[in-house]
Amino acid sequence: MNSQTKNNTLLLALIVIISIWRITSGEWAIALPDVIRFLVHDDFSPEAVVIRAVRLPRLLCSLGTGGILAVSGVVLQGLLANPLAEPYTLGIASGAAFGASIGIIAGTFAVMPCAFAGAILALVLTGIIASRGGSGKIILAGVISNAVLSAGVTLLKAIAGDKIGAVVLWIMGSFSGAGSHDVGRVVFGVVCVSIPAYVLGPVLDAMSLGRNRAAVLGACFSCAVREESRCV
Repeated sequence: MNSQTKNNTLLLALIVIISIWRITSGEWAIALPDVIRFLVHDDFSPEAVVIRAVRLPRLLCSLGTGGILAVSGVVLQGLLANPLAEPYTLGIASGAAFGASIGIIAGTFAVMPCAFAGAILALVLTGIIASRGGSGKIILAGVISNAVLSAGVTLLKAIAGDKIGAVVLWIMGSFSGAGSHDVGRVVFGVVCVSIPAYVLGPVLDAMSLGRNRAAVLGACFSCAVREESRCV
């Protein structure tokens, strides 16, 4: 068993341990055998409702969301061939927070679309800044975008008034309101992110080696840089 397999096994065991702790702990401490019984058999006791309607959906949503973020981070690092690439260094997280803050302060129900639009806007801004300094400067461009948008979020907090609590809670993140209807959405997100990442895994591996080596291996960069716009 190599070191990578050992690390994966250790992380998997850690996830299982944390999951068991999370679903059995709380204001009502429920033993693991009882949890299994509540999940397998029809039971309408208060403890069973807590497990099936509260703790299990929150656990599944948190695991799925963490997996989506992990895969997305790996994809970003593979595309940019830079281990520093992640939502914060590229300004994506700050852009999403900026858009969501605007949505919350405006009192609209379209907070998630606003957050998505803010993330896309931040990514476009990072690309525009990086295009003036070459693709190798994208992390530095992301840091600049992150600083500007973070300042914008701070400004929105200052004028949010009584809605500042909602803004802070959204930025921090919470699964307190997650229910069984949210599990399907998370599963849909996992499928949309994981399947393309798995299918395109060999290409991402090639791209992580750098443009020249990836071109030799047959990876297509779709005009990532004007001088290397041909697909091999």
